[in-house]
Amino acid sequence: MLPGGPPMRPRIAALLATSTLVLTATPLTAHHSFDGEYNRNKTVSLVGTMVNVEWINPHCKVMISVTNPDGTKTVWAGEANPPHILIQNGWERAMAESMVKSGEIVTIKGYVARDGTSHLFATELTRADGKTVLKLSGEPSPPSATTLAIMRALNLDR
Repeated sequence: MLPGGPPMRPRIAALLATSTLVLTATPLTAHHSFDGEYNRNKTVSLVGTMVNVEWINPHCKVMISVTNPDGTKTVWAGEANPPHILIQNGWERAMAESMVKSGEIVTIKGYVARDGTSHLFATELTRADGKTVLKLSGEPSPPSATTLAIMRALNLDR
């Protein structure tokens, strides 16, 4: 025990508890911010050919090849939920692989990336029959007051 202070064991326990809390909370902040990566004010609807589906965590990706007005092609990557959520939303791995293999024409909707790349936060995909809509990520959560303040300060709110 230090003179005039509490015994060392409670101090060590408090330090250990605080360290554990900080170290386990850090990975939670490592996930990217929707508003930092995507523009919630700019949506896009793209028609193209399915070229790939990546069934990976933490986000699946749906890639489509889109023909540009000048005839060139651009592959767009749509970020979606993890595999288990896509399965809950009606996706099946075999169905996705079949869509890629046949080069199915699809429409993908979502929010464009802020960095100008051919990347979007995909909300849904409509199959060639025009009737089957497969949910991908759904709509993003609204930004927090802190996120809005940061976006205004960085001039990202346009």
